[in-house]
Amino acid sequence: MDNLKIILKNTWKIIQTVKSIIGTLFFIFIAYIFYTAFFTTSAPQVAAGSALIINPVGFIV
Repeated sequence: MDNLKIILKNTWKIIQTVKSIIGTLFFIFIAYIFYTAFFTTSAPQVAAGSALIINPVGFIV
């Protein structure tokens, strides 16, 4: 039973780490999209940027 608890705790730590890494990558990706959308003002990129911001929030948190 104790071994199971340890395994679950370690698995939880790994999941949290992966989530934070993915969150950081999403943040960089969104920042990049806003950067490109800002300097090349085309409507599709801005729409894609705003859609990305709405989407991953639920996934990260």
